[in-house]
Amino acid sequence: MKKTLVLVLSILMLVTQLAGCSADKETSGGSSTENSVSTSMPDTKPEDASNFNATGYPIVKEKVVYKVMNQIPPNGFNWSSEEQSFLKAMKNLTNIDFEFSNIPSTDWVTKMNLSLAANDLPHIYMSDVTDGNRNTNITTYGIKGGLLVDLSKGIHEYMPNLLKWFQKEPLAEKILYESNGAIYTLPGISMTATNAATTLFYRKDFMNEAGITEEPKTIDEFYTMGKAIADKHAGDPEFSAILPYSVVHFNNHFERTILAGLGDYTTSEFHDDGTGKVFYNGTSEQYYRYLEFANKLYKEKILNNEFYTLDTATITAMTKANKTAVTTNGTMLTQENFGEGEYGLALFSPLTSEYTSEKKIYGRTGANRSGYVITNKCNDEDVASLLRWLDVVYSEEDVAPGLNNISSWLGVRGETWDYTDDTHTEYKMIIPKDYSLSATEFNLQKAAPGSIYAINFMAIVSGASPGLKVKGEQSIEKIFPYEVRPFPLTFLSYTDEENDIYNTAYTDIKKYVDQMKAKFITGVEPLTNYGQYCETLEKMGLSKVIEVVQASYDRFNK
Repeated sequence: MKKTLVLVLSILMLVTQLAGCSADKETSGGSSTENSVSTSMPDTKPEDASNFNATGYPIVKEKVVYKVMNQIPPNGFNWSSEEQSFLKAMKNLTNIDFEFSNIPSTDWVTKMNLSLAANDLPHIYMSDVTDGNRNTNITTYGIKGGLLVDLSKGIHEYMPNLLKWFQKEPLAEKILYESNGAIYTLPGISMTATNAATTLFYRKDFMNEAGITEEPKTIDEFYTMGKAIADKHAGDPEFSAILPYSVVHFNNHFERTILAGLGDYTTSEFHDDGTGKVFYNGTSEQYYRYLEFANKLYKEKILNNEFYTLDTATITAMTKANKTAVTTNGTMLTQENFGEGEYGLALFSPLTSEYTSEKKIYGRTGANRSGYVITNKCNDEDVASLLRWLDVVYSEEDVAPGLNNISSWLGVRGETWDYTDDTHTEYKMIIPKDYSLSATEFNLQKAAPGSIYAINFMAIVSGASPGLKVKGEQSIEKIFPYEVRPFPLTFLSYTDEENDIYNTAYTDIKKYVDQMKAKFITGVEPLTNYGQYCETLEKMGLSKVIEVVQASYDRFNK
């Protein structure tokens, strides 16, 4: 009797376990048992799975709904496959739909962290490239915790469109690999007419009034123009020939423009010397020349003497009141600033000097890591289905009429946007006459979420502000041909020991460099103390930081 009872119980347990392994594919993704989930792609493709199509559309035979924790940007709208052109078209094409949580960006970090810590996971997290918490979570819950799926194998099996981008933009692939060789997220690739990384504007009307008829091409000519404009307006104490939009803009746009014209490199930060060796340019002769030049502009009051303390609202008001000729944010200027004449805003081309004859400018990275990660709530078939869905975002050719890589940004072509003519130099949003909100709001509410995309799109929106039109057209002509890709510092990963050194030493170094920059430029600290500044950086551990960055950079290049 005992033997028979044991045998019956064993058979019942086996039947129960087999029954528990099936997944409900009609209503939601994922398996019904957590123990059946794998955190990496399978060795065999799920081509024979009952609901998955490895090629063609739909991606799944019967409708599947996946749970998503998605980030809503400031002033954005809830994601909806009923409202937004891109998501609606994708649902119809693929048979995959989503249950969106629609988390405001202000709550995103807190709610995502709680979700991961409690192991209360959606099938997929979707946040944009600005998610600063992404890398920490990948380390904690992906590399160490196993809650996130390694996508490296699946990308090569189910994402042919993304693989084409890897051929054109190798950085898009390199930035994805973690220290354990795995990939947990996907790239965002953005190359548009108005997203130049470095822009410095000038007003041609003020330049011409000061007797300068041609755009400066060298650092010396830039100074001559600035001096002439300052002298022309010497009787107006509120006027500044050069007024950066903010200290951040000053460091990013003004500094990069001027510094690149005074030597071989485009920033005062880390660079590869051309042989793979890393060095820090913030202690170089080139950086000294920049500080010396900026100090000269400051002393002669060509550069506004209060920009370190002015808030952006005040600077904006001064710029709109025609109180500056050179600005880091010219797009705020309207036709009213120029009266009935020409809209006289222009971008500086990269400058040269006796120290460099090469025109160059700090450029766009071209690629970033997105916050799209798939969790182990998904089984192997779910992962494959989601990767095929996401691969549409990278397709430069239509996968359905008007549905391609631009659609995740502007919606389906012909429904929410289209080119204005066959030249494809401008595009327009197709906004219903009864729509009461702005074009930007229409795009976010009715076209697409716009949190991940892979685009090289040089068309400019029809009806754009004149400043934005100038920025787009002149970036294509004057900036993009001379761009230098930045050193990939933000994409480097470190061991725990390296991370301690980098975070501790470099955080203090950056603060000290910013403080001393302000003192050198304003004259609080004489430039004769530049050598002492360099020695202090060495004492603060700069050489050790360079060693750590070098080690990580070597791994990155492999």
